[in-house]
Amino acid sequence: MNHSSRRHAARGLRVAAALMLSTGALRAQSGTVVDYLPTGDYVLEVAGKELPKAEIYQSNYASAFLIISSELPAPVRLSPRTQTVETVNLMKVSKQSDGSITMLPDSTLRSQGSFGLANDDVLFSVEGKACKLKLRPALLGLHPSADLKAYKPEYLRNEARYATDGATLQTLKAKAPAVRVRIFFGSWCPHCTAFVPNIFKVEDGLQGSAIRFEYYGLPREGMALEPEAKKVGVNAVPTGIVYDAAGKELGRITGEDWRKPEDRLQALLIPAPKPAG
Repeated sequence: MNHSSRRHAARGLRVAAALMLSTGALRAQSGTVVDYLPTGDYVLEVAGKELPKAEIYQSNYASAFLIISSELPAPVRLSPRTQTVETVNLMKVSKQSDGSITMLPDSTLRSQGSFGLANDDVLFSVEGKACKLKLRPALLGLHPSADLKAYKPEYLRNEARYATDGATLQTLKAKAPAVRVRIFFGSWCPHCTAFVPNIFKVEDGLQGSAIRFEYYGLPREGMALEPEAKKVGVNAVPTGIVYDAAGKELGRITGEDWRKPEDRLQALLIPAPKPAG
């Protein structure tokens, strides 16, 4: 078995397991509710049938995943720390207005055995039904931001957390020339999940301006060899490239730039006035 593939398949599960050592794990044991947030990293398959509408949630506090599907007899909890699979009393699971799930840690649980790993899949069984949690296929090629937001709920949550600099956006709207910003990203990349939503917020604030945004998804394996990435020398994501109206590169958004991408755009597009004298 390819050990790299095994690590990719269980990356989210194993990272979550480490959180059991945090104070969040203590909270989960105290009798208070545990929140599960939607995650877009996995797709569920039951009895050989892929179920794109299955709901998959992750809780950092409980270090567990919760799966809800009409094809399963009850919500299913996967616990990475022990690799156990349990069904959860439906009466202890409640969907909130923000899309999250709350579940009491003293919920009635029924053991369904343990899960295993095979190549890129997490395998388990529920009431005799063979289940498979697969890494979601990467979002590849050229897309508008709307496609990314629909693909992964984490993008929307992180966009909501970001506060743009209103004055900078107003300056860009008033003074920036016509440019195209192409953002190379990986839908599988945690740094992209964290920081690309910042530029979603910038894009929304620049509606009606001369600045146009587009997003180009790259594969996990062989990213730098993908033709478009290779052509412009992109070997890390996220990377934003700013082009003028003639297609000439003006500069890039990389590294720490992603914490305040509007500042980087302003620096590239509106040069600071030269000091007098």
